[in-house]
Amino acid sequence: MTANKYTLTYFESPGRAETIRLALSAVGADFKDVRVKPEEWPKMKESTPQGHLPTLDVEYPNGKKKTFHQSNALYRFVAREHGLYGDDNIDMTMVDVVMGTVDDIFSEIIKWFLEQDETKKAEIKAELGKTVIPKFVKYFADIKGDKEWMVGSKLTIADIATFNLFDQLPVTFGDEIIESYRNNESLQAHAKAVLKNKGIQKWLEDHPKPKKSGKRMAATKYTITYFDSPGRAETTRLALSAAGVEFNDVRVTPEEWQKMKQDMPQGQLPIMEVEFAGGRKTTFCQSGAMYRFVGREHGLYGDTNEDMTMVDVVMGTLEDIFYELIKVFMEKDETKKAEIKAELGKTVIPKFVKYLANIKSDKEWMVGSKLTIADIAVFSLFDQLPVMFGEEIIEAYRNNESLQAHAKTVLTNKGIRKWIDTRPKPKKPE
Repeated sequence: MTANKYTLTYFESPGRAETIRLALSAVGADFKDVRVKPEEWPKMKESTPQGHLPTLDVEYPNGKKKTFHQSNALYRFVAREHGLYGDDNIDMTMVDVVMGTVDDIFSEIIKWFLEQDETKKAEIKAELGKTVIPKFVKYFADIKGDKEWMVGSKLTIADIATFNLFDQLPVTFGDEIIESYRNNESLQAHAKAVLKNKGIQKWLEDHPKPKKSGKRMAATKYTITYFDSPGRAETTRLALSAAGVEFNDVRVTPEEWQKMKQDMPQGQLPIMEVEFAGGRKTTFCQSGAMYRFVGREHGLYGDTNEDMTMVDVVMGTLEDIFYELIKVFMEKDETKKAEIKAELGKTVIPKFVKYLANIKSDKEWMVGSKLTIADIAVFSLFDQLPVMFGEEIIEAYRNNESLQAHAKTVLTNKGIRKWIDTRPKPKKPE
């Protein structure tokens, strides 16, 4: 008999689709694994059942087609279709007990995602590792007992869901969150038994576990609000452009600003409004927080903790330059202002050019082996300085071959090139 054809559609993450992917892999079912990018989701959300993913398109051997949604329904469908739901009503009910227990854990975890206060968020995470996860580890171990499998005498969707839960948790929360699971001999033996399935083993080998990110739902819509200038918003604008992400670029006039200032977080611009794939919205202020969010969200923050720290070193160096620049704008005496500006070009900027060149060294990029927000921010700074202070201010930068080569490399990014070619032309401050 010809097998069903499957198309599973979800975001570029394990999430609520991974148990289904693993189940299909476990039975050797051939399926299309469609990954939806954040920028694609808003266009298709309206036509998706209940406006949610995942969905599972099934084409039966007789040509009939059906689309299912709701992740719990999807993995139960696959389990029933392919013998992963137990052999009798007792087994099936015990499978449902395990799946309900997995859902209870997600109900606890969701509290962390929904909490906005960082202090409370840290408390929730600590409680998860200290009492919540250990409690559920005991529940699972009690259900499994001294058997090889969670239910019955063969692999079921309950085994796959349990394995997947503890495989995913460290990605978001770190390895310490599952210490009690790692220390439970029975559940460790269970994980090894699940991994003996060749289909599951191959899926995991072909689809490496994502690095820890702490991400919430993928961001899909951005609105950046700032004045009609590059300023402290430009690194974020360039980063989004580099990642190929469309955004609303709202430019506020001085007259508009006076009316809206009291309603702004911390009474400042820029701000960045983000709408996530699930419909949740949040607003960020603080330019450094904004470009770091974009960097993490779109792979522009380095691949390792060392890389991320070096990105922060570069960003901190640029902040030091801004502190020097701000002295010009704060000084009211025109003679002293001219002296500060002269000193910038003569000693301050050359000093920082040397610092940045030393960090870059003989590499192509400032950090690691690919574009990061560090590269974008360095480029943006020296792109803006002549607008504010004239070309002479960046003479040391123009004469540094390494940093000139770096600028040309940054400009090879098509998104950055397009933004620079089409953005409003910055005006020199009066």
